[in-house]
Amino acid sequence: MRSQRCQQSHGSGCIAPVVLPARHSCGVAALRRALALLLATVLAAAPAALPLLAAPARAGAAPLPSAPAIGTEIIGQGDSGSNTQLQAQAAIDALPQITAKQRSALLALYQKLDAINQETEIASEQYNAAQGQLESLNTDITIQQNNYEVLAKAYDIAAHDFGQRAASTYRDGGYSTFELLLDASSFSDFYSRLEYLRAVNDMDTRLISTLRDKKAALSDTLAELKSNQATAQSLEFELKARKIEIEARNTQRQESLKNQSATLRALYDRTLQISNEQESQLAYAIASGKLADVKIQPNSPAATALTYIGVPYVWGGASPAGFDCSGLMMYVFAQHGVKLPHNSAAQAQVGTPVTGPLQQNDVIFFGSPIHHVALYLGGGYYIEAPYAGKNVCISKIHDPSQVVAARRYDWK
Repeated sequence: MRSQRCQQSHGSGCIAPVVLPARHSCGVAALRRALALLLATVLAAAPAALPLLAAPARAGAAPLPSAPAIGTEIIGQGDSGSNTQLQAQAAIDALPQITAKQRSALLALYQKLDAINQETEIASEQYNAAQGQLESLNTDITIQQNNYEVLAKAYDIAAHDFGQRAASTYRDGGYSTFELLLDASSFSDFYSRLEYLRAVNDMDTRLISTLRDKKAALSDTLAELKSNQATAQSLEFELKARKIEIEARNTQRQESLKNQSATLRALYDRTLQISNEQESQLAYAIASGKLADVKIQPNSPAATALTYIGVPYVWGGASPAGFDCSGLMMYVFAQHGVKLPHNSAAQAQVGTPVTGPLQQNDVIFFGSPIHHVALYLGGGYYIEAPYAGKNVCISKIHDPSQVVAARRYDWK
């Protein structure tokens, strides 16, 4: 009778009813075995195992740019070096009673040293870029590693709970899932409870599948990030090697300077002295407001930069202990709410391009590829950390074509 009522109530799609033996001493045990068989059949319809799903396709990260070629073929093509040579010419022209031969020899010496300075600056800026990429990658890897560990723990807990529940279901009816079914007051109630258990099982299955997807995706992400980190470290190593090579050449050139005649060395030292005196006088005139062409805006990046006049150039420097060109810009603008990368080429991608006349506090760039940066003060003057052996100083634009780009930052 119960079977007929079930078919009338639920139709042909009804789960086959369990016929209970009447007045049998093992009725309860038989019922438990029947329910276990029924529930096992239901669970078997779900995935018997949860295979590790493949991670969804992930868009590849942008490849790290390779280091631009560092070669003398770019030297002297309308970049910062040309301006340095023009300044040297002005200092040489200020020497009294210098012969044409001495002037030619001094210019040749300046050109040699200037070529070294430019190559060193190119390598320095490329190293700064690689270091910034490496730091960014390390930060990403730390975050992803933490996420991976959290998800791995969540997966293990969920998988353990699901496994325990499934094992108890198949093994016997002594756990709460069977008690829930045994307490059913009717087959309709039993069916509802069974559907509830199936829903719980489906939820567990989806949860573990999702967690495994996440785990696989994070694993792929970690592998990619570590690969990028290895690339950045390799780039950093290459740039360090390049810097060592340039420093060795620099030492060799300085030794060649010492081997010059006493007269030429004296003339060279005198031009440096004249150049430093001119720079000091210019800095004083601008800082004191005595130069009509340049009026420094109070509490501006230009005003801040002037406080670092005389700080020595230091390769990779970004503090008052020593600056390189991009390090000076980064340090100055950080005090005015602008976060800049420690690389001149990257700084040329920040802010708004300047297409009209330059304004005070604009940032100007030199070189191809860009490897030098300075802060425009107005009147054709700018403040810079020039190169090794020099201090932060004020220079003048002798040829506007030397400025290959300019940016305006939203400073405070």
